[in-house]
Amino acid sequence: DVYKRQGLAQLAALPLLIGVRMLIWLTPFFTYHYWTGDEGDSVWRAVALSIASYLVCNLLSFGVAVACKWGILGRLKAGRYPLYGRFYRWWLVDRVLDIPPAHLLAGSPLQVWYLRALGARIGRDAAISRISVRAPDLLTIGDGVSIGAAVNLENFAVRGGVWEVAPITLADNAYVGSYAVLQLSLIHI
Repeated sequence: DVYKRQGLAQLAALPLLIGVRMLIWLTPFFTYHYWTGDEGDSVWRAVALSIASYLVCNLLSFGVAVACKWGILGRLKAGRYPLYGRFYRWWLVDRVLDIPPAHLLAGSPLQVWYLRALGARIGRDAAISRISVRAPDLLTIGDGVSIGAAVNLENFAVRGGVWEVAPITLADNAYVGSYAVLQLSLIHI
């Protein structure tokens, strides 16, 4: 039964996902203890290396997320897919994309670069605050678009045992206010 296989696959993936999150937090702890184990070790050096290890882990998490997105899922295409079919790999990729602290990029050019790395097409001078997008490679943002804080761009929906995936297109100079939710193929602003 496909439903059971997908559930078992999720169960198998959970320890890995939890382990990656734990590794980001435990690396500074282990780094500190490694550099303070001997007499004469510098606490300040250990603290600096711990902070650096935490920053490096978080920065690497962005690269790992992008690599997993392309390696596991590839480029998404709009359409309808069986809920627990081959397309369900999206669940794992969506969980991996939750690991990097993407909220720290809100409102910066780094967020635009990250979204582009995930497949989004974003025009010049786009001002993007904190957004959530389910399928970045089906997102097109035109030149001069302004998107407010906590905007959900929901281009995924489950209806009747089927995943529906659709593009979201924001034309040049469009404005989306804070806390807005844009969902599925109704979106072409």
